[in-house]
Amino acid sequence: MSVAAALGAVLANLAFVTVRWRILLRAAGFALPVRRLLSAICAGLGANNLLPARGGDLVRLESMRQVGGIPPFVGVGALFAERLLDGLVLSVWILAGALLAGKGGVLLLTGVALSAGTGVELLLVALVAARPERASRAAAGVAGRLPARWRGSLESAAGSFVAGLGAFRDRRTLAGLLLSSTAAYVLTVHAFVVLPVTVLGIALLRIALPALGTGMPLRLSARLRALAPARSA
Repeated sequence: MSVAAALGAVLANLAFVTVRWRILLRAAGFALPVRRLLSAICAGLGANNLLPARGGDLVRLESMRQVGGIPPFVGVGALFAERLLDGLVLSVWILAGALLAGKGGVLLLTGVALSAGTGVELLLVALVAARPERASRAAAGVAGRLPARWRGSLESAAGSFVAGLGAFRDRRTLAGLLLSSTAAYVLTVHAFVVLPVTVLGIALLRIALPALGTGMPLRLSARLRALAPARSA
């Protein structure tokens, strides 16, 4: 029964993560079909449990580029937005837990510091997203000091990154992101308490990679599949 509940939480978590990414990408001007978006998300989540330093995030971004034509730095901007939202939700949970448990000291100070820090960062990102022309001018100023062959690439990358933050321009969109992020976090904690992370990651990876068809590089796919039995053992 507990395994079934955990699997249900995993599926619900994937649904909320997919909703969050649809919101992020739509705000950036890209509409990716749910099936393709879900396959890219599953590939990234599975690879994160097998690759160091959250290498699965690179798998997710490359998958989105291949199956949906999402420019790399738009994906990087959306990924940064996702990490910021995750940090905000986590910090609020820490703070709320400390207050509800009546705990002070390090736990409460950690919650306050993280909540304040992520709140300030969220405000700064919202300002950048609301005034993309300023970000473009700043990037152009930095690019002006670089060799000519790099200027266009830097300005384009900066513009794409800011586009990936487009969801922060609208309060309703941001509220939807916060709700989906909170739901996804709660479901993730519930699922990972019951199911081992490694088993879950291997299952997601084996489901997602075939769904991507020929989109993923064959050498990466073969390497990850070769690692899976060793990790599960």
